[in-house]
Amino acid sequence: MFNLKLVREDLSNEEEVKQLSLSCVFISKEFKLSKVLIEDGLRDALKKSIIERFFFLTNDKNVSEYDPIVSVEDSIDSINVKEVSKLEEIKNSFSDISHIPLINTFEEIKDSRAYAIVLTNIDNKKIYVFFKKVFSSLYLKSKLKALFAEGRLKKFKENIISIDERFDCVMYDNYMAIFTQLYFEQIFEYQDEYTKKCNENINKIKQLNIIENLDKIEKDSEKVTIKKKLAKIKDSDINWFNDKMNKSIKDIENIITKVGLDMKIENGKIVPNDTSELIHLIQDDYLKSDLSGDDYVTDRKIKILKKADAKKYKIKEHN
Repeated sequence: MFNLKLVREDLSNEEEVKQLSLSCVFISKEFKLSKVLIEDGLRDALKKSIIERFFFLTNDKNVSEYDPIVSVEDSIDSINVKEVSKLEEIKNSFSDISHIPLINTFEEIKDSRAYAIVLTNIDNKKIYVFFKKVFSSLYLKSKLKALFAEGRLKKFKENIISIDERFDCVMYDNYMAIFTQLYFEQIFEYQDEYTKKCNENINKIKQLNIIENLDKIEKDSEKVTIKKKLAKIKDSDINWFNDKMNKSIKDIENIITKVGLDMKIENGKIVPNDTSELIHLIQDDYLKSDLSGDDYVTDRKIKILKKADAKKYKIKEHN
């Protein structure tokens, strides 16, 4: 997990912060890196404002495992760099940016996918990388630009790009803290990662030969929400489900009946009509409250179901 406590401690230590150098690296569409020189005044202001924003966004927050489906206000998602192939490809480059080529012209960065503000401790070599997705709105495109100074407008010829304290995700050590899930996924093309995992899980489920209607599941997986849910299924979930179907199918039948799932069992196989319900079943997400006796859909995060589903099932959060 992203070590939020340690990072906050480091960035609150004045002596540590004094040792932080700041660099700005642009990431191209092809994931090539290039760096830009920064004036001392801007460098100091950026360092101060980025650290202040980090503290603001992480105040009273917890860190939890990255969930591609939902997020909650009091939690920050964390993901291992090894799970993000595009990030892993460039991670080592931030350890020594001296090898990253300098930017010579504005044309080299105007189509960048993101930029990274790199804070490096020159003593202990700790590195904190703040990534920000680049939008066209960050550039001032107008050919006729004016600067207001000394009571009048003056023609301004230089190209302008907005660089500020905002960021979408932060890398420290081998983990990434995600603050804006959509932009994190777009920067590192993480959609490809969970699409691949989704397809792998569908193939593993196929091999079990205990579920009918797999063509419907494959069709449903074209929806982003279902695709992400399928990608979340772990091998341990599949093994548990397979074992139950082969050795304790009555337990599965009882869950289907008690919770009222839209599926049935025929000839030793499950025939599902609702892919989302099937995923919850495979993940063993259904439980009964010892206190009230009610049935729940459980997950480590709340609001896992649509509102329509929430009327049918109660949602219980657990850690």
